[in-house]
Amino acid sequence: MAEPYPIVDRKTLDRPDRGGPLGLRRRERGKDEIPKVNGQQVRVFSVDGGYLVDHGHRRLDDEKVVRATHVTIVDLTHNRAVQTELTIPSQDAKDFTVRVTFLCTVTDAVTVVRDGQGDAERSLNGYIRSHHRLFQLGLQHKLSEINPVRLNVQTQIEAYVQLKPPRVPGLNMSLASVEVLTPEELAAFQDKVRTEERNFELYRLKAMYDEEADRQRRDWELERKKYELKLSEQRQHYEAMEQLAQQRLQQSHNEFLINEVARKHQAIGDDPVKAAMAAREEKELTATQIADRLQAGKNHAEERADRQQEREFLIEQEERTRRYAMQDALMERERFERDRDYQATLTKLEREYQAEQTALQREYETTQGRELREREDRLQMLRVRLDMLKEIAHHGHLNEVYVDAEQLIKGIAHETGAVTSPLASTATPPELENSLETAGNDPKADAGSGGGTDAHVEVEVARETWREEDY
Repeated sequence: MAEPYPIVDRKTLDRPDRGGPLGLRRRERGKDEIPKVNGQQVRVFSVDGGYLVDHGHRRLDDEKVVRATHVTIVDLTHNRAVQTELTIPSQDAKDFTVRVTFLCTVTDAVTVVRDGQGDAERSLNGYIRSHHRLFQLGLQHKLSEINPVRLNVQTQIEAYVQLKPPRVPGLNMSLASVEVLTPEELAAFQDKVRTEERNFELYRLKAMYDEEADRQRRDWELERKKYELKLSEQRQHYEAMEQLAQQRLQQSHNEFLINEVARKHQAIGDDPVKAAMAAREEKELTATQIADRLQAGKNHAEERADRQQEREFLIEQEERTRRYAMQDALMERERFERDRDYQATLTKLEREYQAEQTALQREYETTQGRELREREDRLQMLRVRLDMLKEIAHHGHLNEVYVDAEQLIKGIAHETGAVTSPLASTATPPELENSLETAGNDPKADAGSGGGTDAHVEVEVARETWREEDY
């Protein structure tokens, strides 16, 4: 709990008794009755309705001290920091805590005691709360939006203090600072965020360290492989040089042996006796071994000759078999080619025959179709002329026009391509039969003067002509 300011302590004083055995001594205050003060405090005594300021120099038996009824300790510290706190609402049903600090100095201790200004913090709290606009500054902001609230609150309080400074009797007050405290929830959240950021940073640093370690490990592995490859190349080079030296040494040795063998062969030749003698001189063989070797060589030469003859016979037999097989293959191939040529020729002839047959069939169908179409055209023309004759007979106009029936029928027969035949059918054409019936049944023809008779005669002539034609 903060120390009270500006009045540190208060005490009511009783009237002291006289001292001495018989109560004849002067009245005096006890040491425990008057509170002690330090260098920045004063005592204010209430004496006979007035006030006496004591800086700690008056004695306990001082007359005014003895008559005092109250004593008050007042703090005279210059620019004493006095804080007051209040809460303002936020948008999300939480409160912002505002802490305002003033620098206070007592200018008149008697006035402070007389007016009862014993708690400057309470006075300043009421002063700040009298600014009603301050309680509306947090309504537009959430609890997490504390920085804009801090700026607005500080601006509002500074303007309020300048326009309406605090007035407390006996005190001089000036604004020192305005703070909007961070809420515990927001502080915990920020601590959590900072912890997570720190953990993330640690994780990032660890990842970077691991990546760098992996990169260095890969570089070291690459360098190691390069070094091993270089060593392997040098080892292979040394081995190749060594093999080359050995090959050259072996080649020199072989050349020496070849020269030595050639020299001995030139000296000995194919004479087995010289060879045996040379071996004996070199102490490689005894006489018995030489004789055995000569005999073995002779036997070996005979066996080699026999094997050579047998090998030549087998080679000759194999060559003869291969030659016969090649001849059979050539004959089979010639036979296959002759069969293939014959089959190709046969296929070609069949295709030509089919093409000729198709052309003949197409030409026959074309000629027959043309003749049929011409015959149908002639028949159609005949039907038209007969229809015209029936119409003339039907309307009774045969007596008005001269119609040579025989000439008409001949003309029709000529137009239609009819040929006279003694064996032609004697049947009456259907068109003439219908014309006859129509002419015979036409009342107009009967009513005319001789018209019906003429028509009948004409039809009869046409019928006789029809019978004579081979249509």
